Amino acid sequence: MRPSSGSRGASPYTVDDHLKAVFRKTDAEVRDPWREQPYVLMEFDADGDGLWPRSYTATLLLVEHDNGDPREGFDALYAAFGDRIRSAVVTAAQAAGTAVTGPVVAGAIGALAGAVFDALNDTVRSGLADGSFTPIPLTLQVDDPRHFASHPSVNSPLTLRVEQYGGVYEMVYDWHLT
Repeated sequence: MRPSSGSRGASPYTVDDHLKAVFRKTDAEVRDPWREQPYVLMEFDADGDGLWPRSYTATLLLVEHDNGDPREGFDALYAAFGDRIRSAVVTAAQAAGTAVTGPVVAGAIGALAGAVFDALNDTVRSGLADGSFTPIPLTLQVDDPRHFASHPSVNSPLTLRVEQYGGVYEMVYDWHLT
């Protein structure tokens, strides 16, 4: 992959093509090289043709992968008791509605309580599923090939703060020259 020249960056079509190529890869094609060199995310050829200054961008595509235990536990609990709990919620809402408003409106209140119960359970399930983070670009701008070694971001640990899915994460990375 060639770096973009100047500050033009890559077009959305180029980014889309690269993302499609990444997602076409098999697990073995992606994971095996990382098993051999687990800290190498991407390699760039600094000697390749192109104009200077150059931008080198690696895009982190992070997926939070749940081990499945909480989701399986929730699904088992819901399978065993979900319908009975939902029925009890609807019945209690209808009884309260009948006491306050009468039987016609109470039916609507019961249906609304059932819909809220279903939405709550769907929200819990979606929270227990794997989540793909928004792609995170990490860019290094170098004005001249002789300045790689003295660039302040090269061979230094850098921290990126990521706030997604209600959590705050600190990602440590570096631009390392070999």
